[in-house]
Amino acid sequence: MSETITLLFVVALMGANSLLLSPLLPDVAAAFAVADGRVAIAMSVYGAATAGSAFVLARTVDRFGARRVLRVAAAIFAGAMALAATAPALPQLIVAQGLAGLAAGVALPAAYGAASTSGGPKTLGRVMTGWSVAMVAAIPLGALATDLLGWRSPFVVLGLCAAALIVPLGALPAGGDRAAAPGPLAALRLGPVRWLLAGQLFFSAGFYGAYALLGAAYRDAMGLSAGAMGALVIAYGVGFAVASVGDGWMARHRVAPPLAFALAGLTVALLPAASSAFAAAALALFTWGVANHLALTALVSRLSAAGGAARGAALGLNTTITYCGSGLGPLAAAALMGAGGFSWVALAAASAHALAAVCLLWGSLTRPAAHPQPAS
Repeated sequence: MSETITLLFVVALMGANSLLLSPLLPDVAAAFAVADGRVAIAMSVYGAATAGSAFVLARTVDRFGARRVLRVAAAIFAGAMALAATAPALPQLIVAQGLAGLAAGVALPAAYGAASTSGGPKTLGRVMTGWSVAMVAAIPLGALATDLLGWRSPFVVLGLCAAALIVPLGALPAGGDRAAAPGPLAALRLGPVRWLLAGQLFFSAGFYGAYALLGAAYRDAMGLSAGAMGALVIAYGVGFAVASVGDGWMARHRVAPPLAFALAGLTVALLPAASSAFAAAALALFTWGVANHLALTALVSRLSAAGGAARGAALGLNTTITYCGSGLGPLAAAALMGAGGFSWVALAAASAHALAAVCLLWGSLTRPAAHPQPAS
């Protein structure tokens, strides 16, 4: 198994777990005889644990190297999935999701950093298509497995896959020969890192805000079934994956990434108009996926390069910021939805994308003010 494929599967596993529990909520709630909202706590714990782990522990990637960190993270994730699959009650499932979040918080920045180091933006773009694999393949297959074998079966599969990755992860370069590594505060002292992280916050809040309410808006406007809405989500995932062919071109043109953010913002602004027909909605979501892949790959690639010796810490901050945006965006979108409908949500998301484009362009033009030194 090539390094790129191995890293892609790492991202796919972490992405699958973050997306899987939502469609399983009714089944899990019925099994534990609790309300759906209580099961959703496990999702919140996963997000919080991922954000916290990325902030505190991502510096270990610089210190110990991606190979060692990813193998440990895969082992912890496999154990967490085993606990989730055998959880006798909701508290154990919540603990399992917390452990999975701890693993994801270091695995994602480690995978992104290893990809950036080994092959640059093109390889990073391929590795980030792991999110598409999770959305297009893992989630539908997980739902099918739940119908056939019960809600615990997808966690069994994820755990087995994580355990199977431990051996191929050993083929990654060792790296991490520093006695100590810069922490997140050291990475924040770099001007480009600050601007790129600001761009990630704007983009994440805008994307997750629009995405959270997209299903409700489209199903209501077109009278779609859950299955039909799922097909539209797959269109987004396919667009995200297909766009990987343009990552090399994006890396060679400084103004291209902000233009990709601008395209993403324009697409978001047009999402309400696309709700008039299924084909228009599918095309809009496909285009959104293409633009988001190109923009995010460029942002993460530039953040990896700007981090320098603090690459792991910088990419950890990226994961932390992403999960913060995923929490703040839907809250703001829900308020806007109540005030002016999905059109207001789309315009706010488009504005956030525009701000992200400005931050990305400014961060690309800013030179580091200082180089972080390893912290004891």
